[in-house]
Amino acid sequence: ILSGGRMILIIFRISSRAFFGAKSFDGTPLFLYLAHQAVHVGNKPVASHPEYALDQAPARYIEPYAWVADEHRRNLSAMVSALDESVANVTAALQAVGMWERTLLIFSTDNGGPVSQGASNYPLRGGKGTCWEGGARGIGFVSGGARNGLSDAVRGSETDAMVHVTDWLPTL
Repeated sequence: ILSGGRMILIIFRISSRAFFGAKSFDGTPLFLYLAHQAVHVGNKPVASHPEYALDQAPARYIEPYAWVADEHRRNLSAMVSALDESVANVTAALQAVGMWERTLLIFSTDNGGPVSQGASNYPLRGGKGTCWEGGARGIGFVSGGARNGLSDAVRGSETDAMVHVTDWLPTL
């Protein structure tokens, strides 16, 4: 979201009514794609790259990580906290309007994090932009309410199978 030429992270603190446009779910299907580009790199603004300020987490998220010595890692950790809060707020909003029970939540990443900018892909070797597993593999999960189409056989299960982001279209 741009405001005055500057990117601002919005963390769904707006009310569920404002976000979903209703106080309750009327049965109309909803596809919500929420791409959190904010958890990308943990850049601290420097003289040669003042635009890094656009990627900086708000101070209230950075302060709890004051003990983290590496500034990139500190900012990246703050970004992940903001992401966690956002997912919790969206989940709460879906519950508040009665949509959670029929929600299928897919949380995924496109690659490993950039280790030169505060990310850790441990125990995998390498990071974003490399051919090592730390650059190509990422985490993800599927969750949602009781009536979202997931069978009891797959609920709570884990897989180490190869999956690619393009697999979601034929799967869904």
